[in-house]
Amino acid sequence: MKKESFIIATVLLVILAASRLVSHPESMSLLSPLWAVCLFCGSYWRKSQLRFVIPLVAMFATDFYLGMYPGAQFNYLAVVLSVLVAPALMASVWRIISSGVLAAILFFIVSNVGVWWSASLYPHTAAGLVDCFMMGLPFFRATLVGTLVFSALFYGLYRLVFASIGFEGFFKLRNQN
Repeated sequence: MKKESFIIATVLLVILAASRLVSHPESMSLLSPLWAVCLFCGSYWRKSQLRFVIPLVAMFATDFYLGMYPGAQFNYLAVVLSVLVAPALMASVWRIISSGVLAAILFFIVSNVGVWWSASLYPHTAAGLVDCFMMGLPFFRATLVGTLVFSALFYGLYRLVFASIGFEGFFKLRNQN
C-alpha cells in the first residue's frame, strides 16, 4: 500500500472508530462520519475491494466492542450500498452532495426495514413498516447533516492537503478512471 493510501486508511479508521465509541446524546447518535467515510472510501479506492474494508472493519470492530444488535446486518448492507454510490474522487460539489443525500436515504430505508424486520418493536405489517419509518424520521436529519458535513470535510481536506504536497499526478490519474 502506498504511503498516501496507508495514511488515509489509518485516519479514516481512527475517525470512524472514535466517532462510534465516543459518548454522545441519543439525538446526535447518527451525526457521524460513517456515510461520508463510505463515500470517500468508494471514491478513493474505486477499483479495489479496500473501499469496503475500511468502513466494514471499523463498524464490525466497534459493534463487537459495543455489542451486536438485532438488524445489524442491514446496516452492513447499507455500508456496502453507500460505497457503491460513491462519486468519482474529483467529482463536482453537486455530485458529492447528491451522493451524500442518496447514502443517507439508503441508510434510512435499509436500517428501518432492518429494525422492522428483525426487532419486535413494530408489527410485521405494512402499517408497522410505515410506523417504523415515521419513528425513524427524526434520526434521518442527523444522518443527512452528518453525511454532508463530513463529506465536505473529507473531500475538501483531501483536495487541499494532497494537492498542496505534490500529489497532482494522483488527481490526473483518478480523473481518468
